[in-house]
Amino acid sequence: MELKELTIKQLKHVLKTHYKQDFPPIERKSARTILKLCSTKKYFCYGTFENNELITYLFLFKENDVILLDYFAVCGNNKDKGFGGTALELIKETFKDYLIIGEIETPSTNAPNNSQILRRINFYARHNMYLSDVYVSLWGVKMQIITYPKVDRQILLEKLNYYYPRFYGLRNFAKNMKVDIKKD
Repeated sequence: MELKELTIKQLKHVLKTHYKQDFPPIERKSARTILKLCSTKKYFCYGTFENNELITYLFLFKENDVILLDYFAVCGNNKDKGFGGTALELIKETFKDYLIIGEIETPSTNAPNNSQILRRINFYARHNMYLSDVYVSLWGVKMQIITYPKVDRQILLEKLNYYYPRFYGLRNFAKNMKVDIKKD
């Protein structure tokens, strides 16, 4: 499997086909926003390929020594075949000099997709992503922070409070995001 930055044509195809199926509307940025972010040189869209077939895709913010995973998904019929784990290991190896930060929805008593959330948590844990005790609220969605490698809580809080405003904009951060160490 090979990790490559997506061309604009490939990215538009992913946005039109896979992205809309893989993420609920509340979690999706518009295609226009993603394309605009790509022009900032802080946002990158990658794909993993096998025999020129797109297997997974990954959108991320990258600056200095930090990567913030924005979207990561396995394409269509490739789900449940181990490709996600292989891609995640490739990502960790490719960006081994970075602190990789991601977010996972937290299970709740009234969430209809708890089993899917728990499956995602187990996936990242199996691949040595550290489930921190730091939580964020992003546009009203409670998320638990995961990292690779494991990092001290205070350093993680400092990184989040520094990079979220840089990646999402100070106004969005102040209005729509909250970083905390409490689950609720």
